[in-house]
Amino acid sequence: MNTVSQQIEQLVASGETEAAIETLTQWARQQPNAEWIRQCVLVRGRWEKLQRDMITGIADDDDARQETNQINVAILNLVNPPQPPVSPDSVSPKKSGPSPLIWLLIATIFALIGVVFFVLNDKKADEKSVQTASRTAPAKAASGAVSWPKGKKASLSVVNAVMQYEILEAALQDFNPDQHRLVLNIRCTNGRDYDSNFWDDTFRFELPDGTNIAPSSGLNEIVPGHSAKTGEVVFLIPQNTTQGTLQISVAGQKTKLPVEF
Repeated sequence: MNTVSQQIEQLVASGETEAAIETLTQWARQQPNAEWIRQCVLVRGRWEKLQRDMITGIADDDDARQETNQINVAILNLVNPPQPPVSPDSVSPKKSGPSPLIWLLIATIFALIGVVFFVLNDKKADEKSVQTASRTAPAKAASGAVSWPKGKKASLSVVNAVMQYEILEAALQDFNPDQHRLVLNIRCTNGRDYDSNFWDDTFRFELPDGTNIAPSSGLNEIVPGHSAKTGEVVFLIPQNTTQGTLQISVAGQKTKLPVEF
């Protein structure tokens, strides 16, 4: 483990942040510490978001330099923590207390409690939004059909692997007098060897005038390597919109799917 740690430190010192993250990701897959693995995935997500922001012009050179430095610090903190992740066999027998498995079980329980709390609050917020909308406008069914002239599938080649996105369902609903609610049920298939983020930041809806609209769904999932997961992405778009483009961006790679209403 020291050899890998030193290799990552050397890559960071030489300015090869992306190579350091790749090495860190491969190392993380061999570790038993679930929280440490999660932190590694979050660092990779920050790096991929930075690459997208640089391509779209959201981040300038100063922003990119500052964020890269912060990511490098996070990498070094992961490979040299106060108590770095070790295999159970290397734990000193002199120390007593709960085993790593017990701590992992406790962490999992607290995480589940947090998820339940978030879901309940999110459900209450959605119900309140629906009630507010019903007072300002009559309840209506779906506003119209959604069609995809060039198909509902997109693929992106990322680090010698393929990320695939497929629109399983699409609905255009009345939301308020000025906006429609475009609801997309999307399946993400991760062809890489390591986890990948599946979140709102991956998607944008581009209007004919070039305006980009970010989702309002709050999607934030992790898809393990060589697996798939579905999620709901929601956009609030102007009522008079008749066409647009769904943009999909991953690690600096981008593709588009035209959509018509």
